[in-house]
Amino acid sequence: MGLALKLRTHQAPSAMAARTLLNSMLALIALGCCETGVLAQTMALDSAQPTLAPVSVTAAGGAALADAETDAPSGGFIDAARIQARPMLRPADVLEWVPGLVVTQHSGDGKANQYFLRGFNLDHGTDFLTTVDGVPVNLPSHAHGHGYTDLNFMIPELVRGIAWRKGPYWASEGDFSSAGAAEISWMDRVEHAFGQVTLGGQGYRRLVAAASPRVADGHLLLGVEGLSNDGPWEVPQDAQRLNLLTRFSQGTPRDGFSLTATAYRGRWTATDQIPQRAIDSGLIGRFGSLDASSGGQTSRFSLSGQWRRSLHDGQLEAQVWALHYRLNLFSNFTYALDRPETGDQFEQADRRNAVGGRITRTLRHTPAGQPSLLTRKPKPSGRITSEPRLAHVWIICISRWRRACRPIAVRQVPPRYHPSSQRPTRRHQQSRPLPQSAADFTATMREAP
Repeated sequence: MGLALKLRTHQAPSAMAARTLLNSMLALIALGCCETGVLAQTMALDSAQPTLAPVSVTAAGGAALADAETDAPSGGFIDAARIQARPMLRPADVLEWVPGLVVTQHSGDGKANQYFLRGFNLDHGTDFLTTVDGVPVNLPSHAHGHGYTDLNFMIPELVRGIAWRKGPYWASEGDFSSAGAAEISWMDRVEHAFGQVTLGGQGYRRLVAAASPRVADGHLLLGVEGLSNDGPWEVPQDAQRLNLLTRFSQGTPRDGFSLTATAYRGRWTATDQIPQRAIDSGLIGRFGSLDASSGGQTSRFSLSGQWRRSLHDGQLEAQVWALHYRLNLFSNFTYALDRPETGDQFEQADRRNAVGGRITRTLRHTPAGQPSLLTRKPKPSGRITSEPRLAHVWIICISRWRRACRPIAVRQVPPRYHPSSQRPTRRHQQSRPLPQSAADFTATMREAP
């Protein structure tokens, strides 16, 4: 057809049009025959293929996914089955079940994680409220950052569930909840006692065990976790973590009481940020360090009690808690740029004791047959349905933070490797000195424009 269209002829226009139309029709007929042949060959091949029987795939967590309490994308509940279905590198990774929440880590595994929600940087938890069994985790006026949220004291295998909310819509959550909130709850018991040892590369070792002996009319939950990890760094991270959990509970989550005690200690060496030009010059490697003494040590001890009672129109709950917290964080961002004689390392120290309590009255009310959220206690009316929404009607909170000024103290201290250091901490006594090449690098920084 292409040749016919390109022929030059001196015939009359009507004859040329008729010839062109005839050639086009012949080309279409030929193309149709080719397609018919291809289709016939395809049908023949399809008929030769064996027919497979349908395969049904059922996930073990399907029921949990279907039964999850999710009223809207701004709130829901995550149960233990879903939490255990996902491998976790850090305790705070349990929060990544919250849609849109990302948990990262910097400056060593002993430091609180950094959180991102829906693309917003929440720093170390400033805008995301987190509680564990009703005890607040966010620390106000913290030495490193307001709302500092360190979840390293948590044993993921013993988490019963997470009730999460996103957005600034929840008046009952209060401080730190401008972006969202998560209420983490402990298990009352485990079905079977267990122990697990995990060994991995780069010095990774983890032990976790738990048991639930029956005591009197209740259950005693005992849990322990120990972890050690060096990581890929040229200066081993030597992260150490020890967690203990003791919990006695009686009754049900709606009618009963519980007493919980937790203890946590951790320490680590941090390979912080490093200059790109130090890597390019060959001074250090990608996982190297210019200050082997940066890092920290922390501890957290808490004691809490909860009492719950179901009423004909809702629930009454009371809680008290007390905790002791401590952190010593050593950082060095400029090495020896500002203080060539002693180095620029500084310490952020936080020590506090805190006590608090809460009494909550939850009312179920369905006026006109529709579940409603109330902000005050109404007169008895309406009929309580089997699945009404719950409304926090009144809440009394008492919290006392001692030595409020001390946690925000930041002290410039001699580096742990320097001879003028008077009382080096135990974890830094074996630290390597700052290499002379690193001192040369800081001298180069001072000379640079």
